[in-house]
Amino acid sequence: MVSAIPSQDSNKTVDNTRNARNRMRYIRLIAVALIAALPFVQSVWSVAGQTHETFEIIGVAFLIVCIAGRVWCSAYIGGRKNYELVQDGPFSIVRNPLYVFSFIGVTGIGLLTGMVTITIFAQIVFVLFHHATILREETVLREAYGRAYQTYLDTVPRWMPRFSLWREPDEIRVRPRFLYLTLRDIAWIVLLFPFVEAIDALQVAGHLPVLIHLP
Repeated sequence: MVSAIPSQDSNKTVDNTRNARNRMRYIRLIAVALIAALPFVQSVWSVAGQTHETFEIIGVAFLIVCIAGRVWCSAYIGGRKNYELVQDGPFSIVRNPLYVFSFIGVTGIGLLTGMVTITIFAQIVFVLFHHATILREETVLREAYGRAYQTYLDTVPRWMPRFSLWREPDEIRVRPRFLYLTLRDIAWIVLLFPFVEAIDALQVAGHLPVLIHLP
């Protein structure tokens, strides 16, 4: 069942919104630091080789899944997450579908570089950062929703989707503004592919010094 957050928890709602913005800021800082290092790092596999090209193709596929998945989740949760306990659609099979799709996106970004090392590093940073965030969010939601949320915790997995739990309402109310905000937040992902391709071309042409080769 869906229940409303009591009015006395309005301050927590504000805190959750602020925390979400801070998380996005930290993620962007990490991404910027990683991107700044890319011009000086190259894969041990040839940029024009089959291995590198395969990584790039898989990376692009992962990014497409990430973008589509986050828009899909936003259609269900947009405008509701601060007032209701959303338990349908993607939220019926995993408690944190937005984070799951973001993890897929981070993996895709790493694969675009053609370097497994970068990919694994990005995954580890993502999981460590978001695991602590999820624990804090669960504490807040448990206090807000009590037994209803505890039942949700006991039934729906945190990270790995359990598709047998799938359920959806007859209809959902989509608020375009939240979809636009989601698209804005992930728009930078679309720009990563041509950026990485440009770095590869400049490195191959000898215009960028490659200081480190990583698998």
